Amino acid sequence: MPASFKSWFKHNDLLLVLALSKLLIHLLISNNFGYFADELYYKVASERLAFGYIDFQPLIAFIIKAAVFIFGDSVSGLRVLAAVAGATLVFLTGVITRELGGNKFAQGIAALAVIIAPAFLGISNLMTPNVFSLLFWSLVIYLCIKIYENNQPRHWIVLGIILGIGILNKASIVFLIILLIIGLLIERRYDIFKNKWFYISILIGGLISLPLIIWQIQNDFLSLQFFMDPTRRGGLNVYSVYYLIGQVLYHHPLNFPLLLMGLYFFFFGGGRRYRIFGWVYVIGFSVFFITKAKVYYMSPIYPFIFAGGAVVLGSFINKLNSKWVKPAIITVMILGGIITAPAFLPVFPEDNMRQYINYIRLIGYSNLPEAKYIIKDMRGWETLAERVAEVYYGLTPEKRESCVILADYYPETSALNLFGDKYGLPPVYSRHNNYFLWGKGNINGGQTAIFVGIDTEHVEDIYGDIKLVSTGEHAVKQKIFLCSDPILSLKENWSNLGVYF
Repeated sequence: MPASFKSWFKHNDLLLVLALSKLLIHLLISNNFGYFADELYYKVASERLAFGYIDFQPLIAFIIKAAVFIFGDSVSGLRVLAAVAGATLVFLTGVITRELGGNKFAQGIAALAVIIAPAFLGISNLMTPNVFSLLFWSLVIYLCIKIYENNQPRHWIVLGIILGIGILNKASIVFLIILLIIGLLIERRYDIFKNKWFYISILIGGLISLPLIIWQIQNDFLSLQFFMDPTRRGGLNVYSVYYLIGQVLYHHPLNFPLLLMGLYFFFFGGGRRYRIFGWVYVIGFSVFFITKAKVYYMSPIYPFIFAGGAVVLGSFINKLNSKWVKPAIITVMILGGIITAPAFLPVFPEDNMRQYINYIRLIGYSNLPEAKYIIKDMRGWETLAERVAEVYYGLTPEKRESCVILADYYPETSALNLFGDKYGLPPVYSRHNNYFLWGKGNINGGQTAIFVGIDTEHVEDIYGDIKLVSTGEHAVKQKIFLCSDPILSLKENWSNLGVYF
């Protein structure tokens, strides 16, 4: 092995061990339970590749396509790259800490903080855009630090590339850029705006994301309609008190001192040169608090704040010159992480949901919506397909020939499409979000329909006769209705039936 590689490994040995530990955690439990609701949706999208979708950006569909090709068509295979992204985030957080002046202990503490944070455990265990969003935001921060240090064009170019790919993954990365620009204006760093590479970087990002922009133009900016719909978060808005508590619980109570030290570091301590990162947290937190956003929307900001806090902690611990303080801190963090991990990771048996609920209540996480749904939404999807198949094959051959299966929302629609082949079901359609687009020009028949949903709201304007034929008694609570006497033709009127939320 060349000397340069040996030196690199020696320089990063601790971070590599922590990153590999993170990877191992997720690989060991990746096959526990089944697909998460959103994973089902993205997996269907990977079979219908496009440069845009109504309610998410296209990169995740391409990543899943690659994951299935490389690792096989299974729950565990699907999640390998998500686990790799989570492990890379751990490593990168340690590197950012080093760039900010942190010693080896500080680097390890920052990386460990990311490992034990329930938010990052839950997100890194699922193949969704969120796990890559965490990584792209931290990459942007790392490159900003490098630009602050030496302002080399290559860092601007890479920043533009990451920005473009990040937009194709999740457009929220634009919010990070806006926050950084606001921070630069507050700090009067006008020199950045006089640098031609600032604009070249933005141009590179725009060119990479151009296919998505073209798709939006061609589809009348349907994504904008979706994100501007005031009802799309109905019932999921987080009340202020839960948002505040959630920030602590979701990113681990033991990391809260690190958060405070991180803000001190950027505003008053040795990291004042990078005060814009402190503004990113303060302004981002304020915007999400005012808009009653979901708790995890703040998650991508925490790794680099933890990095700043770890620099402060590492410096303070070194001054104490005590042999037991470092092992004590590490031990407490690991034990604390083990205690909270089951709230977001499927480590208990799947058939004992009550055990999960009791444990989440015991450790104080029962009021977080994400803690309730992240485990619940990985259960019962194939059972739903079995129930629909029973109803479908209970119809006469004549009715089956003209029967259309409709579902309320994307999770059950995706589950029925993915598991339907096993039970001989025809394609399943929905008026919801991107399924509305996929149904255009493809839906036929409809004299009889099987509808899967919580209630009949989305079919009452289509069918005159709707009968409940199966109640939701399993993990997935949706009811099944048999619909007849159509009021209008699905094929002729589909373009007017889309619902976005």
